[in-house]
Amino acid sequence: MQIAFEIPLKVLGEFFPYEDFHFGLAHITDVGYIRAYQGAFIDNGMYENHDKPLSVLRLVEAVYVFQPLIIAAPDWMGECKKTLKDTEALVRELSKRNMPTRICGCVQGHTYAERRTCFYELQQLGCSPISFPFRTPRNVTIGRLHQEGALAPRGWYHLFGLQHLDDLKLDKFYPGYWTIDTGKPFKDVWLNETTTLRGHGKVSFDRSFSSSDLLKAMSNIAWLRRFM
Repeated sequence: MQIAFEIPLKVLGEFFPYEDFHFGLAHITDVGYIRAYQGAFIDNGMYENHDKPLSVLRLVEAVYVFQPLIIAAPDWMGECKKTLKDTEALVRELSKRNMPTRICGCVQGHTYAERRTCFYELQQLGCSPISFPFRTPRNVTIGRLHQEGALAPRGWYHLFGLQHLDDLKLDKFYPGYWTIDTGKPFKDVWLNETTTLRGHGKVSFDRSFSSSDLLKAMSNIAWLRRFM
């Protein structure tokens, strides 16, 4: 499993070395942030923007600005058809502009049947990686897809957010190349002392960090890596 973090702006330099790859957010327009995340995996900002991802055209603009290796297509919580429609639109727009950025498609749907359909349609669209969001029963979805032989040894699969510590070990049980992003280390909690990883609020990207805050975040990262 390869891991990246959703790092607040004021400590990017301190925490970049602790990542396996860089994962940025398309809606953050700070010049220093944009410079730091050139060529990175850029997210559509759905979770941070109250379940509304950036539009297809805004994401095309983000491709111009960040020159990312990967851009996450819009996804809508539980909405398979809407997610596929916007993913198809982003594929068309980037193809029309001859932009070679890889597109990450996100598996959405209210039922397993819908999520299964979404997965296979994203494959047909050429999305890579294919991602699974944290506010869904994704372990069940991934397990059933594996039983069907849907997960390819050369496939790239990404987890949006950290649900459970077991997420950090999926690459040991399923074929493919696995990545994950999380902002958990930057929440105001010692992860090794909490009873649950879920919750604890959203990451504040413009917060300042004291020396004790830096220590907490570094300790949280070290603790998470123990389970990988």
